[in-house]
Amino acid sequence: MPGPGTLPLFPLSSVVLFPGVQTPLHIFEPRYRQMTEHALAGSRRIGMVAVRPEAVDAMPGDPPVFAVGCEGRITDAKRLPDGRFNILLLGTQRFRILGESPPAAERLYRVAEIERLDDPFDAASRPRVLALRHRAIELVGEIARIGREGPTLSPELFRDVDEVTILNVS
Repeated sequence: MPGPGTLPLFPLSSVVLFPGVQTPLHIFEPRYRQMTEHALAGSRRIGMVAVRPEAVDAMPGDPPVFAVGCEGRITDAKRLPDGRFNILLLGTQRFRILGESPPAAERLYRVAEIERLDDPFDAASRPRVLALRHRAIELVGEIARIGREGPTLSPELFRDVDEVTILNVS
């Protein structure tokens, strides 16, 4: 679903979300509790973005973030008795921040206008991507053999894993 839209932003300094990857999160700050409640009552979507390294000390405020993040869908949520949440977020699609909505008195969290980004591998590049995938898996196996004795890594082990997942979890 490429195109424009808005997403609540969840900036973190040490966690990055990728499409196709699940990330467990513990939500404890009041602004992100509110964000989670609103997401659960609506589309269940939030946008995770990485805080710029030089701004990590500004985490209690609204630190500068990188322009590209990953949209995620809350696939599981447990509200704790004290109002915190444990959620499982599934990365769905990369996005680029076009701008942020002005703060609102009743809204504690940031909201961005975003452009959803297409997968960078179109159909024409698929044969090349598959060849590179196969070679990357072979090289990982060679590295593993050099470092130790044990089971051999082979391309067959990764036969049912798609390219995006391999890139995002490697």
